[in-house]
Amino acid sequence: RHTAAGIAGVVDDAGEDRLAIDPSGGGGADVRSRLFEELLCDRSFIRSRLRLLDGRGGGGGGDRNLLLATHSHIRDMMWCASLGSDGCGGENGAAPGDARPRDDQSPPRNSSVADSLNAMSILAQELIALYGTLHDSGRITVSHGGGGGNANSVEVERAKERHGQLFKLISNCNDGDTIKSDGEGCVEVALSLLANDDAWTAKDNSRHVFRRELSGKSSSATPRPSRKKRTQPSSSSSTALSSVLSIDIDDLRTAVSIARSLLEVASFSRRVHDGTDGAGVTRKQARSLKSLLRMEQTTCLKNAIEILSVAARTLCYITSGALDRLDEDDLDDSVNTSGLTPALLLRRFAANRESSKSLLSVTGVLCADCWFSLGKMDVSAHTLLFSCERALVILNHSRSASLNKQASDLLSGSLMAPLEQYRSFLLANINHQMGVYLYEQGDFERASAQLGTASRLRRQRLDCMRDRAEDGEADVPSLLSRLYGEVMGGLSRAAPASMPEKDFTDLVAYSVRYCTRQLPKDSIELGELELCLSLTLEYSALVQHAVQNYQEAMGYFQEALILRTMHVGKNSLDVGSLHFNMGVVYDDLQRFDQAVSRYHESLRIRLDHLNNSSGSGNDDLEESVLLTLKCLGHVYKQSSDYDNSVACYVKVLQIMNQRFHQLRGE
Repeated sequence: RHTAAGIAGVVDDAGEDRLAIDPSGGGGADVRSRLFEELLCDRSFIRSRLRLLDGRGGGGGGDRNLLLATHSHIRDMMWCASLGSDGCGGENGAAPGDARPRDDQSPPRNSSVADSLNAMSILAQELIALYGTLHDSGRITVSHGGGGGNANSVEVERAKERHGQLFKLISNCNDGDTIKSDGEGCVEVALSLLANDDAWTAKDNSRHVFRRELSGKSSSATPRPSRKKRTQPSSSSSTALSSVLSIDIDDLRTAVSIARSLLEVASFSRRVHDGTDGAGVTRKQARSLKSLLRMEQTTCLKNAIEILSVAARTLCYITSGALDRLDEDDLDDSVNTSGLTPALLLRRFAANRESSKSLLSVTGVLCADCWFSLGKMDVSAHTLLFSCERALVILNHSRSASLNKQASDLLSGSLMAPLEQYRSFLLANINHQMGVYLYEQGDFERASAQLGTASRLRRQRLDCMRDRAEDGEADVPSLLSRLYGEVMGGLSRAAPASMPEKDFTDLVAYSVRYCTRQLPKDSIELGELELCLSLTLEYSALVQHAVQNYQEAMGYFQEALILRTMHVGKNSLDVGSLHFNMGVVYDDLQRFDQAVSRYHESLRIRLDHLNNSSGSGNDDLEESVLLTLKCLGHVYKQSSDYDNSVACYVKVLQIMNQRFHQLRGE
């Protein structure tokens, strides 16, 4: 911020932690352009920020939590974009710093959307370059081959090749107003990713990879007779085992943090995309910028998915059951290349394994979130279903859901609560989105199944949150101590047995907390879940109405109305929409008095909002008022109340006539 003050002539506002434009320092648009050009788009500044704000300051950990730096950079982009005459603002239209008096005398040199796009692209490039360095070092991959191959497998080389192509795509996104012909759309990206197996869809081949190391080892729990240590193991198997033993869990955390940061950039790109129309640009510029923003979002999601897939494969090797009984007899000089004694190497590997369990769980959740975000970008095509189905496969896989089952069972109400909560929240959202899509396509049977699953998941999560509120806070230290005892008892010959209890409990607590900090939402409020359940119930009711199960539809509508009224009030438009839909059901049931009551309540709410609103943008609200009046007139006609029926239709004509004169005047 001191650098920004020197570059752009901005001052601290009354000693608060925000910046304000010095009224004597020039226009807001110029300040914005200079801040973007000389600071937020400066690669040296971004690299320094990634190094300084990597989560290690005073924390004592060796992992790099790059999400903090990404959040800071995006927050500054939001504030800078709010300066000038066309600020794109931040989430919910707010920026971290107040936008001060703008200079409207001359147009800005560049749109704030274009500035934000350029800054996002450069930030994503630097994150990807950081991952490329980490990947090329071989510290996050397991090298193995069928007949004794290179340290880098063909699969890794192909991943690097695709990675380079994506890097080039991001670099080309901002070369001009025209879209580059080599840019991939979300459909092409989804299909190309779906064509490749990942850690959750590929068959587990870790036992095959480690078979030579484990040759002659019994699967029973009894100690095996001592055997002569191997001096010349095969190159492929020793390479695989030595790769696993040399991996530092902090490097894998860094890779996951980079992917999470790319997901955050994609989310910010979507928010900027949604606010482009009101950003003071022409329609042609808006179309071009939106296309580029979608390409940016798609590229970030694709990179994040591929990075998470590479990390998950390595984590699967580390946690492989084939290495449960690894001991010092397996660690000859060709395997132990770290310089540590076999005992210390096994202890470090044991710590990595325990840390890998929670990291693999959050990797699966983040990868599923990326797939879900990719699918929502193209809701008109089957890409949504394909992407959502892949996301569900990942979330329901044992590697994401119950790999660390002992920890999940004991810590689900304490340390693991945010991870379990978000996983359940994401599962419900994916099923809900699929149900809505299927309903709109007319596939009511499958829509009912998906929405039913979403409702069940939301109810289960609500019950868990209410029970936890009644039970109070869990005793985390005692739960960790119990977990240590269960791990010790279940793995009689494994290396964790040599780990002191305090080291083990500190390790698990730190690992779980680190993983929960990577989640897009660290907590979900009870009210938010109840509103989500209300929306799912509303669509379930619409599905039942479509198949003429009117009584069941009415039950869903009633429950949705109760939940929504509790949180948004009885006069909100969402509540008015529910009253209207309930009126339609009563109309179909020929219960006309109840239909009239619901239509009247819906009409009251909608007319209040229409009369209290001003300016343009009320076309949809006016259409909903006209539709309610027409339905109300129809019900009055069915019940032989012709005077009220005519009154409703006359009101419709009056509103339409008023609109006609307004349009004619314009």
